[in-house]
Amino acid sequence: MILAVVGMIAGRLSRAHAPAEDGAMGQGDIYHQILAQYAADPAYTKMLAALTSAHQKIIGAADDPDWARPTERQLREALYADPAGAKLDIRSLACRKSGCEVQFFETNPSLNPADPPAWLQAVERLKL
Repeated sequence: MILAVVGMIAGRLSRAHAPAEDGAMGQGDIYHQILAQYAADPAYTKMLAALTSAHQKIIGAADDPDWARPTERQLREALYADPAGAKLDIRSLACRKSGCEVQFFETNPSLNPADPPAWLQAVERLKL
């Protein structure tokens, strides 16, 4: 199963977009905002290619509502139950037969550069 984690840390992206419903993916999502923001910077070419590949695999896969909706709820609950999850504003969480994509905005990031981002801490503790 693919788990695509797409997010931005506070101060790096506008928070103007409202959260999407589980299973929804739209043009105003964080994925498209990241593409727009970093597309012109050659330093991000590899990261954007990997992000696009994972995103396309998930959105291109068939939906399995009997598995996907409960999995989305469980994944959202697990992320928010994690102590680091309190810093995540999940904007979209969508599962398809190939995997799940979580789009988030990380609020209140640590000022200590040695601290890993909250999303990384939360994802590392998930039992996939």
